[in-house]
Amino acid sequence: MIDVSYEINGRKVQPNQIGEALENAALKDIVKQLRNKLGRVKSSTGERLKITFRGRKLSDLKMHLEGPEELIEKAEQILG
Repeated sequence: MIDVSYEINGRKVQPNQIGEALENAALKDIVKQLRNKLGRVKSSTGERLKITFRGRKLSDLKMHLEGPEELIEKAEQILG
């Protein structure tokens, strides 16, 4: 008999939860990458963006940026 187990990001996952676990891992990675990219954006006076993410699934993930217009424009340029 073959023993098969699944791990995603170092955590064991039941076969019936693989889809949810993959989506959660992808969601966390996307948020991390966006925070890293946009976290470097700052104004000439040192102000930074406030970045807020809402949503529990990729399908309803929303990002909200707060800060001076200069920073929001820089962020939009980075995001394309």
